[in-house]
Amino acid sequence: MRRGEFMLVEMMVVIGILATVGIASFRSHTRCSRVTWTQARLVNVCGKVELFKVEKVRYPERLEDLVPEYFDEVPLDAWDRGFRYSTPGSNNRPFEIVSLGEDGKEGGLGFDADLSSHPVRR
Repeated sequence: MRRGEFMLVEMMVVIGILATVGIASFRSHTRCSRVTWTQARLVNVCGKVELFKVEKVRYPERLEDLVPEYFDEVPLDAWDRGFRYSTPGSNNRPFEIVSLGEDGKEGGLGFDADLSSHPVRR
């Protein structure tokens, strides 16, 4: 094998390694961004629920009640799933809004953890 060919093979291996690391890093960043976006969306939806309460003197029975006056469509989390809304909420709150995280199942850790409008303080 000539020296120029060997360098090309080495370069291709290095590019492959860098691409693998880059893709893994991008995927992790995307997952983190979805959690952050969903948390911001929860704050926004809570604000609209509170505004509904001020204007209607009651909390909405379901998030669909916010359409079309406060939202064009029912709000979704970053995984394109509807939030769970309950009134009354947990811990003596008037309401609670929950996203089931990346896996769409109750509970979980990390990216799969549920995101709540009223997170439990530890």
